[in-house]
Amino acid sequence: MTSTYTPNNLLELMGIGDQSGTWGNTTNTMISTVDRLTKGVGSKVMSGSGDQITTIQGTISVGHYLVLLLTGTLSTGADLEITPNTQSKFFFITNNSGATVEVFQGTKGSASTVSISNTKSVLLYAAGSGTTSAVVDIASSLNEVGSSIQAFNNFLNNMATTGIAVDQMIYGTGTNTVAATALTSFARSLLDDADAATFLTTLGLPTVAQLNYNAISTLGTSEANKVLTANGSNDVIIGNDLTVVGELKAASYNETYSSLSSVSNVTTANLETANVFKTILTEATTFSFTFPPASGTSNAFTLIVQQDSGSNFYGVTWPSEVKWTRSLTPALTNVAGAVDIFVFFTVDAGVNYYGFTAGQNMG
Repeated sequence: MTSTYTPNNLLELMGIGDQSGTWGNTTNTMISTVDRLTKGVGSKVMSGSGDQITTIQGTISVGHYLVLLLTGTLSTGADLEITPNTQSKFFFITNNSGATVEVFQGTKGSASTVSISNTKSVLLYAAGSGTTSAVVDIASSLNEVGSSIQAFNNFLNNMATTGIAVDQMIYGTGTNTVAATALTSFARSLLDDADAATFLTTLGLPTVAQLNYNAISTLGTSEANKVLTANGSNDVIIGNDLTVVGELKAASYNETYSSLSSVSNVTTANLETANVFKTILTEATTFSFTFPPASGTSNAFTLIVQQDSGSNFYGVTWPSEVKWTRSLTPALTNVAGAVDIFVFFTVDAGVNYYGFTAGQNMG
């Protein structure tokens, strides 16, 4: 009987009873070929002309290597043909020939080829489909490492080897080093909150706006939409109106004092700035009371009027809204330096000011 051969690696299959006395040699050759196919690493010196990877029928050959190292001293690119073109082949090829090598099978230009740059490696498959046989880089067809295939990463490797259990999370302990720690259901309920407002609601705390009430610029002073605080001397300074609903009981009580001057024969008392006013007359003047509180709120204030140190004895004109006892307008003391004191109050936003003489010629 005549031997036959496997289609891709051309291993000899002896017929029954063939090669009497020499069959051991053939068997050893085929076993060596199988070894080369599975583990073999061989080299191919590139000459730059007519270079081939050939598989010879029944003979151990270069085309049987699994891993093939291309060597040589090429200065320009060269072709490398896989023959025969009817055999499917699979190679790991590393190119150290000095230049780019283009690998093809069949008629070059009729199907895809693979170009291997110098010092680069490929995982190469040849289809073995005759003159139109294609050659492809399998690794390239699977996409470059780092795209669809994750390249080795020390950080990811550490995460994988650390592992986590139920209700745990990974956290960094150093550069590319990690460890696992507890992640309770309560912690997760905070982590999934989209904003600060939701976070505070989860914690059962006041809203951001409510917490902002405590954002005081200067302790002891009042600010719009802020809580009241005391300063280091335990004083609270309120820069605007304060409404107390209910009884106010204070250990001591002080009022703000303001000194007034006549400007163009008009002396203005701004009732929002003080409750005790004093003016030393330097000219005849007309008093004006401004900014009383809204109707329904009582406001009382004291006005101290002092003559100058000379004998000018300037007169004053009171606002028409002032109502005096028995409708009698009091006269000022015409004594140099004399002090007269008057008290007023209004409950109707200054429509009426009720005036009283508290003392005259106080010296």
